[in-house]
Amino acid sequence: MSLSSFLPWRRLAWICALVAVLAACGASSNSEPAAPAPPTPTPLIADFRQPTTVIDPEAAREAQAAAQEPTADSAALDTGQRLYANLCAECHGPALEGTDQAGALTALEMTAGELAVFLRTGGGLGNFHLFGTGKVSNPGIESLFTYLESMQSP
Repeated sequence: MSLSSFLPWRRLAWICALVAVLAACGASSNSEPAAPAPPTPTPLIADFRQPTTVIDPEAAREAQAAAQEPTADSAALDTGQRLYANLCAECHGPALEGTDQAGALTALEMTAGELAVFLRTGGGLGNFHLFGTGKVSNPGIESLFTYLESMQSP
């Protein structure tokens, strides 16, 4: 065999080897397409907006203080209202407005302790304001004071 007859076969062998390598790498036409690359994440962008109103720090502190003030317990108010209706309303009026028998209680200037002493001793006004513990308890007097305080005119 001569050298010239060997060269075409050698070229054919290289071409076959190249086709086999390309087929192994997925270059054939019947292979599945490669999956698309995942999208690149977008960085987060901060969105700063100007407040619609300017907050007054002093007003905010006052509002917060008012919100933290204890409010009168509704059970104490109910109890105080019942006690007032049973013990006081006949003379002082159903809305603390006063009658011809007794003055108005809309501008009460007593503390809870002073009211308790007044109701236990009669306050120098006689037996009309003398209520012993059998008639109204100490917590009852506190409830009555809570009710009277809630009804005060501003």
